[in-house]
Amino acid sequence: HYKSCLAEADLGTPAFGWIQTLLLNNPAKTKEASISLRQQGFDVRPILPPTVKAGSERLRICLHAFNTHEQINQLIKAISESR
Repeated sequence: HYKSCLAEADLGTPAFGWIQTLLLNNPAKTKEASISLRQQGFDVRPILPPTVKAGSERLRICLHAFNTHEQINQLIKAISESR
């Protein structure tokens, strides 16, 4: 469900597996998006230099088998609004 929602929202190409990343390519935007998403109850973490090359900052999203479609829909909507 996550992959189809991500494609529908035009947010990039999903990775294979439960840990997903979303490229934002901007350290300030990545930090802001992470804070906003955490305030909404999503445990989404920023991945920033030196862990990744400058200019390739991203959000780390961990999906779980117990996540409902509604939770994923809310996450995608929150990500779209935070970009």
